[in-house]
Amino acid sequence: NAVYRMYGSSWIGYKDVWNDCMEVVDCVTAGTLSLSLAFLYIDVEFNRYPSRIAIAKCRHQRCVDADGKLMHSRNSAEIKQEILVVYREMKDCKPTYRLQKKLITVGCTCTHPGDCKAKQWEAK
Repeated sequence: NAVYRMYGSSWIGYKDVWNDCMEVVDCVTAGTLSLSLAFLYIDVEFNRYPSRIAIAKCRHQRCVDADGKLMHSRNSAEIKQEILVVYREMKDCKPTYRLQKKLITVGCTCTHPGDCKAKQWEAK
């Protein structure tokens, strides 16, 4: 089981994209926008289909603001997705296949316990 790490260029220029494309929704204001950046790496296992799966790992425990500074008021949380994979195994010199669920991290998001959505849910 080999792991190849891919760092980098996917996050270059994120501030420009953030400022040009981000919609401000609900009660989030422009002054509180934040990012939760992630490293991506490829998990490789040749006896599995798919043999290569991209997996995210949060860069920080905290979120990053539009200026690239850590925000200690927000936590970075993993976004997980369950996928189906097929494993090939040899039994009595014959290949057999086993279907299995695999939980992977697909990205990261910012969380805040005092967020307006959380307050709305608590009030109901």
